[in-house]
Amino acid sequence: MLGIDVGGQTVKSGLYVVEGNELAKKAVWIDHAVTAKGVDDHACQIVDIIEKASKLSKPMKGRLIGVGIATPGRFGVDGIIKPGTNPNVGRFVREFDGIHLRGEYVRAMQARNPDLLAYPFNVKNDGNAMLAGMIKSIQAKERPDMFDQKGKILKPHCVTGNHVGLIGLGTGLGHAIIHVNSDTSYRFVTDGHASKLKVSVDAPDLRMVVEAGELMKAKTGKEELVICDDGRMRAEDLYRSPMVNAMAGVETGEELDIEVNEQHRKAIEFAGKYLGRTMALIHSGKNEDIEPANGWSEEDKEQAAKTSIYLFGGGLGRSELGLELIKLADAELAKQEIEGIRMVQIPDTNVATHAAAIMAFDSLKMGIMEAI
Repeated sequence: MLGIDVGGQTVKSGLYVVEGNELAKKAVWIDHAVTAKGVDDHACQIVDIIEKASKLSKPMKGRLIGVGIATPGRFGVDGIIKPGTNPNVGRFVREFDGIHLRGEYVRAMQARNPDLLAYPFNVKNDGNAMLAGMIKSIQAKERPDMFDQKGKILKPHCVTGNHVGLIGLGTGLGHAIIHVNSDTSYRFVTDGHASKLKVSVDAPDLRMVVEAGELMKAKTGKEELVICDDGRMRAEDLYRSPMVNAMAGVETGEELDIEVNEQHRKAIEFAGKYLGRTMALIHSGKNEDIEPANGWSEEDKEQAAKTSIYLFGGGLGRSELGLELIKLADAELAKQEIEGIRMVQIPDTNVATHAAAIMAFDSLKMGIMEAI
């Protein structure tokens, strides 16, 4: 099985052996590439990866049996990307609006290598795929390296019967919510994307984030912030990696040193504060999307408000910086008198590619992979 994780900066791929009726945890091949921007170039890049994985399978005495693609974007029931929900893979912010992404992949395969159409594949939101993979990892066995902000281990049974959310910070914010059923199966609650919620920003902070946004705009040549008429902002703009880096005056997160540099420290404090404020907003059951047509239903808001565990993945799941953000978010929740929300780092590497592969594998086993 091939798992592909599409990010705003990097596309990661992993090839996983099927052992019996299970997917191996460790990849036999891993690849990273800079994300190709634009619908056509992106689709061609995905085709290149599938073609490469297919060829690599043969000398390993195997064959490719399916592909899972985890990608940014808020998908409607028709598979079409909703407006404003995949701004980081396009050459301009709204290039992917209204695009049927799976259809674009199929067209690219037909043009480049029709033989690839023989491989069943599915396309899922990246946040959904990552969270599902994390849940399976937690359910597999007790792990002492998974513990909350109070040092309490997250045992497998802890997720059962609960609403569990994902926090994955990168070029944007990866977010999803799952309710884990008593039989350990799960269902998604809302279509995720808390990244698009309107968050109130304190007046002194607003100036700080606007200045950082101007620095980002000068670098990228496009508007980087969404500020509503009432002054509220798009949630992800308050703590996604490029914003934190711009506030700190660094090129990459690896340069951050909050112990020594005061500017770096303030940037992280800002991010942690508004990450906590976003959680509080979800907890309230009252929130608005920057695109009203994309907003959660009242039932979804009520369900999302029950989220009691947040899992931090990607680089945040393994770093001291991620631990610091959790502490800061927890402090903001305490200020708003919200208790009982557990935040847990998930230290697994390559969890995104494995999650993409395992969701596709589960679909294949259940016979619900889409036909070409």
